[in-house]
Amino acid sequence: MLRALFLSLTNTLALLAMAQNLVPNPSFEDTAYCESWHPVYLQAAHWYNANLATPDIWDCDTLDPCGWRIMDPTDFGVQTKGYLYSFDGHRHAGAFQWYGYGGSTTRDYLLVELLDSLEAGMPYLVSLYVARPTGHKAAIDHIGVWFGADSQYHQVPDTLPLVPQVELRKAGGGYLRDSVWTSISDTLVATGGERWMIIGTFDSPDNVDGIIIPPGIPDDATYYYIDLVSVVRLSGEGIGPEAVINGRYWASGDALHWTGEQPLEEVVVCDAVGRAVMRAGDLAVGGSLRTDHLSQGMYVAVGRAGSSRVWVKFVKEWR
Repeated sequence: MLRALFLSLTNTLALLAMAQNLVPNPSFEDTAYCESWHPVYLQAAHWYNANLATPDIWDCDTLDPCGWRIMDPTDFGVQTKGYLYSFDGHRHAGAFQWYGYGGSTTRDYLLVELLDSLEAGMPYLVSLYVARPTGHKAAIDHIGVWFGADSQYHQVPDTLPLVPQVELRKAGGGYLRDSVWTSISDTLVATGGERWMIIGTFDSPDNVDGIIIPPGIPDDATYYYIDLVSVVRLSGEGIGPEAVINGRYWASGDALHWTGEQPLEEVVVCDAVGRAVMRAGDLAVGGSLRTDHLSQGMYVAVGRAGSSRVWVKFVKEWR
């Protein structure tokens, strides 16, 4: 028989409104190397290449731009690729993620040092905004993020031999094919000491879950605009390890219940190593999520309503 113990999910959702984003220059607004090119440093301060490929920093300020990637709506090349103004501020990044099954192993990666190391056992929400330029007719299902204690730089332009701890996906799942800014996220339970993060695709070409969007022209490579990168520790008053309550028992399995004052727009459940194992959208007040398919062990559930979050640890046991 299954039994689940749930920590309190009551109280408010005002958990991340004042939380610190550990990503410096998260929207690529602070500039660097505007008049020159550097093989490692990007044209956004604090951001670096992780290999020999070259991610882009796009500037929507056409009057006083930095660098050469200018998001000028009158430029034919920009029109062909797909014009899009930055989600936050006037600048955003761009990176190639996939060249199709059997295609090139070249990958663009974005590397940054966090403002502080992650704390062991603590949950963190990792998120960014992504959009597919209309001229690129391919999409994948997620973007990976690797965390480590030290930086990485590989003298090749190819896929990095690293295993990402999180996979950023949109609410409800599906391919990242939207050409408007879309939030993608995942939750990490830190092992402790992680200080650097790398954003990109870490799967080999044939192991990527991707699609070609007909007609596949003018460009069938997967390229994404990226903005407002965030790593925020999940915490809040009134949600402590002593606030243990019994989850409502269902004869057919167990459930996670939401008893807050407003509905949740998304709930993500992660296992003890930070992998997303369950994802759902639109959980009403008084609503429940069945967890009978989960294996025994500790989990973290993160609920989102607007820009606020609530999180809860729970242990699923056999008895």
